[in-house]
Amino acid sequence: PEQGFENFRRNLVSMIAITRAHGARPVLLTQAIWSEDPNSDQLLDGALRLRAHDRMTDVVREVAATTEAPLIEAAEHLEAAARAQMDATGSQQVFSANVHLTDGGAERLASFLGRELQRLGLL
Repeated sequence: PEQGFENFRRNLVSMIAITRAHGARPVLLTQAIWSEDPNSDQLLDGALRLRAHDRMTDVVREVAATTEAPLIEAAEHLEAAARAQMDATGSQQVFSANVHLTDGGAERLASFLGRELQRLGLL
């Protein structure tokens, strides 16, 4: 329901305000998601979940823009890596399930975040 997306937006804005009130600089990042069957009707792995996730990602981007919080596009980085592995080998080793990362996926995310935080001048 629409209310869930509005609550998500409100919570992000509140967290950014609280972070800034404590003298820290907030940074938002997009969350990656993986689906083994993106065209299915399955709740946890199908098209409905992916549409809801895309909508939440749009909210993160909008909040980053309106609050001028730096945004790191982690989702695109991780999802592209998983797709490349699928194309090359027929399987991917970035995600262990939908939004959970393997150890290798977590290492990939940490390395990417470090580079992005340096690029933004935050490290």
